[in-house]
Amino acid sequence: MALKCLCKGDLDSRIVYIAAHGFGKEIVGVPMLDLLLIVARYSKLYRIDGVLLGSCFVGKNSTTMEVCIEESRLRWCVGYTAAANWLDSTLVDCKLLAKLSELEDDDFFKRDAAVDAMVKALHLFDLDALIGVDNEENGVVLRDAMSFVLQLRGQGQRARNITDAVWEHLDE
Repeated sequence: MALKCLCKGDLDSRIVYIAAHGFGKEIVGVPMLDLLLIVARYSKLYRIDGVLLGSCFVGKNSTTMEVCIEESRLRWCVGYTAAANWLDSTLVDCKLLAKLSELEDDDFFKRDAAVDAMVKALHLFDLDALIGVDNEENGVVLRDAMSFVLQLRGQGQRARNITDAVWEHLDE
């Protein structure tokens, strides 16, 4: 399993990128909840803003992503809902990492900046192109293969699945 922390600088935010085989609620046999709770626990100490799960099927568990983001410094989590083709999904991951790493703390007071970063990352890709398969080996297109969760800054803010908002903005 590759666990990387991408840093813009010593004082800036960080992103954790977990790229490993996933299935159901596990990533390389480790419960997704356990991995995300570890990242959440260290999020304040290491200024971690987000987690990109480059693992098949874990994005179907957006509620788990939401729970882990709550009460942490984490602002976002992205995961695949299907078995994604390795190279295709890695290209998508790289673009998401590039755009989401540009966000600053103040960008998380409103949903627009984070959604816009995700949209800018994905606009280069054909949303209707096959990127993987589901549990029955049926083809899955990019627009159906990802989940996006966001938690804004501020008192009383809760993590929310914003997948529909991302795809709606891309369709505009």
